[in-house]
Amino acid sequence: MKSQMRKMRLLVGTGFVVATMSGAAYAQTAVPPAKPVGPAPTTTPSTPSANAPAGLDQTAPNPQVVDETGDIVVTGFRQSLQNAQNTKRNASEIVDSIVAEDIGKLPDNNLAEALQRVPGVQITRNHGEGSGIAIRGLTQVRTLVNGREAFSDNSRDLSLENIPAEVLAGIDVYKNPSSTLVEGGLGGVVNLKTRRPFDFKGFQASVSGRMNYYDFIGRGKPQVSGLISNRFSTGIGEIGILLGAAYIRSAGRFDNQGAEPFNDRYNIVDFNKNGIFVGRTGPANGVVTPGQGPLDPGDRVLSPNGGGDTLEITDRTRIVYNGALQWKASDRLSFFVEGFYNKYDYTQDVNLAYANRGPLQAADDATFVFQDGTNVVKSGSYRNVEFTSSANTFDRKSYVWQIAGGGSWNATDFFKLSTDIAYTKAQRVDNSSGTRAGNNGNTTGTRLDFDTSGDQVSLALSGFDFGDVSKYRYLESSASREQATTDGFAGRLDGEYEIPDFFVKSISVGGRYTTRDVERMQGTRNHFPVAPSGSPAITFPATIFPQGLGPIANSSDFFRTGNVPNPIGVVYAVPTDIQRNQALLCQVFGDTVCAVSYAPANTYSQKEDTYAVYGQINLDLDVLGVPVDGNIGARYLRTSLSTVGVIQRPNGSTSPIDQDASYKNFLPSANLRFKITPELFLRFAAAKQLTRPQFTNLSPTLNISSLAANQILSINAGNPDLKPLRSTSYDASLEYYYSRSGYVYLSGFLKKVNGFIQNTVTRETVSLPDFPTVTQADINRPQNGDNGTIKGFEVGTQTFLDFLPTPLDGFGIQANYTFVDSKAPSPIAGQSVPLQGLSKNSYNLVGFYEKGGFRLRAAYTWRDDYVETTTGPGSGSLPIYVKPFDQLDASIGYSINDHFDISFDASNILNALNQTYFGEKIRPRFNNIYDRRFGLVIRIKS
Repeated sequence: MKSQMRKMRLLVGTGFVVATMSGAAYAQTAVPPAKPVGPAPTTTPSTPSANAPAGLDQTAPNPQVVDETGDIVVTGFRQSLQNAQNTKRNASEIVDSIVAEDIGKLPDNNLAEALQRVPGVQITRNHGEGSGIAIRGLTQVRTLVNGREAFSDNSRDLSLENIPAEVLAGIDVYKNPSSTLVEGGLGGVVNLKTRRPFDFKGFQASVSGRMNYYDFIGRGKPQVSGLISNRFSTGIGEIGILLGAAYIRSAGRFDNQGAEPFNDRYNIVDFNKNGIFVGRTGPANGVVTPGQGPLDPGDRVLSPNGGGDTLEITDRTRIVYNGALQWKASDRLSFFVEGFYNKYDYTQDVNLAYANRGPLQAADDATFVFQDGTNVVKSGSYRNVEFTSSANTFDRKSYVWQIAGGGSWNATDFFKLSTDIAYTKAQRVDNSSGTRAGNNGNTTGTRLDFDTSGDQVSLALSGFDFGDVSKYRYLESSASREQATTDGFAGRLDGEYEIPDFFVKSISVGGRYTTRDVERMQGTRNHFPVAPSGSPAITFPATIFPQGLGPIANSSDFFRTGNVPNPIGVVYAVPTDIQRNQALLCQVFGDTVCAVSYAPANTYSQKEDTYAVYGQINLDLDVLGVPVDGNIGARYLRTSLSTVGVIQRPNGSTSPIDQDASYKNFLPSANLRFKITPELFLRFAAAKQLTRPQFTNLSPTLNISSLAANQILSINAGNPDLKPLRSTSYDASLEYYYSRSGYVYLSGFLKKVNGFIQNTVTRETVSLPDFPTVTQADINRPQNGDNGTIKGFEVGTQTFLDFLPTPLDGFGIQANYTFVDSKAPSPIAGQSVPLQGLSKNSYNLVGFYEKGGFRLRAAYTWRDDYVETTTGPGSGSLPIYVKPFDQLDASIGYSINDHFDISFDASNILNALNQTYFGEKIRPRFNNIYDRRFGLVIRIKS
């Protein structure tokens, strides 16, 4: 039977199935199973790979069920759910999993989008594609590959945006990890599992092709992935070899429209109608100079500082190669070597038309309308408005590769040793540039009418000849380059001793060492050093380079509202092909040094070494007649970090920095499961966790971000004195399995976090060689803040509707809901805000049907308001919120036979509108939309 149970695992390009230990549907656990309890499908649960790190299961799921005679009785998606449910109920830790039975069959472009189906997981998007996740409100999530550390450029973790789902066998999400798992995730640990040759019975090959169509940009992009694997019996044991590859192209369009921050103004109207008014020519900020009219504090209103439109075009290319070699020398001794290479190229072309500069005085004939019962302006008009039309380009090229090896030795029937060593290298190079033109020096008569009362902010410029290139003036042209390179070594040694017929069934111990080197360099070049006259540059007339301005590309059908080139009225910008020609722009604007050079103040290097020892006892006992199993353990850490660079002080001075820091931590953990009945389980878990600050946050350098509307330079800075975040978490889960394919659960959690890292914006004196006229800038700097608390619960269910008559018994549903309440420090002293990126309420609804090779699925995700940032430019420390957001994805497919499958899927079917606001909904910020994606997929396998 055991030999028959090693049926082939799912191949590259098939879908994923989600499973939860205290949560949602599509279950597949990642921990060693205990003895089966209660009624369950006839199946053999997956067991940990001999080469897997302690506490991790690297075995790909078995999609087939075999009875005692060797006949397959259930296959496909239904069996994946049943098998996952059976292994889930026998896990000792709280784990949610996704396995290769569902991602390729649902419209999930990448890992983040797949993980949003898991309860308690919420994602952020980068121009429509999933880019990051938070688990139960915390973005500090540790990412592992096959149980070991992996990372992108100078980040601590692997970017989920970069990795296509096609190359994975599964994903495990640990919400309360045990002591044997790698530390670093306050929210949890995500383990990405790639395929190995021993996952298959023998020779396997597969190839899948997909063509995606992105409807907003109107482009089609291909995807191809493949895998080949075999295992051989030789004179030195069994050997397996696997090779895989994936080539993924995607494109997108992102339209954004909105208002700038709502500022205090005293020159709009006599708001309190007392006859005292400074007048519309008076100062907006309420500071009256001699000779001007009286100031009435009662005339204070909040009015948007203009606004504008943004149109962005993106293109992504992902290339992945992976391979594995396994050697089973004997029943007791095995070895492996595996590795992967991931290349990610990203280009972005951006056109921005904004009217947000200068005093923005109220138009003489304007009528200002206010939100009911407030002093917040809803609509009005400004006169003599200065606008800008910007063309920005951003090009990223990055790669990461890893080579790893290890082995496992069962020294006796009770004692086992395993080891794993890995070397990883990653690099990211970003090139960005921008040129702005506008009506600087020629603002008379330019008018902005705005209305923020609708679902979308309405903006309209008039009084300027937008179609006459000669009327424009160039304001700024600059380029920036950033390079981050990192490499690291990690090694571990684990031992496990089994104790027969004892309540401590085994003891696990181990040690781990890592070293990491990070180097980051950044430089900028402003092409407006001096004007031709020798005086400091302000603007250049467009006539010096008329060919540098052209119609804004791809601007038809703005916001899907018809043939509207640009609602704000601006029609010209620098074409992006010219924008990328920095040598030409340098020459046109009279700069004598064209190349971007890395400034010492923007260069740093870091070296980090970590040491860990850990131990864990694995339990199996009875307490007052109730069977109890689980684990209790602890992890002891020592971290040392050195930083070398140049730091700029708040007074504008710079000095070299060569700083060392070290700290030690003790992290206990416990995971217990009480088997109240064969169908009803109660789980308890508690742990201390730690997340080290990102290397970018620890850097001593300044990173120029943008020139704000008020012409104050915005700069991101690091802080080498940051301390790690620490948390104490408690979890409880009640799970009831009422059928072979159905269960319901309720889980609660509490996390207390110490030393939240928060960003504060302060205006500081600066000295910047590339911006010699800039003496002050808004510095966005991280610092350790107050403590915070996250608490909440998850509830969900999964079932096939087996009670219905054929063929309706192929229907099934999955549903989960998550409530999370949080408090974190605000940049405003003494105040608190919800955690950034965390919605208080979120839910997933999935309906599916599978019968006779035909399948149909639809997945709906909803989340309510959440804080996007607490330090948005010009927001006055008001948190910027995102309004409730939903998305619907669906797929339909048919398996013609065991070797050929075809499917069609669609994502963002509802054309989701993403909306943000400043602090309260009557102060809207941005609205943006992105593509719907439609994909046709063909899969062939041996």
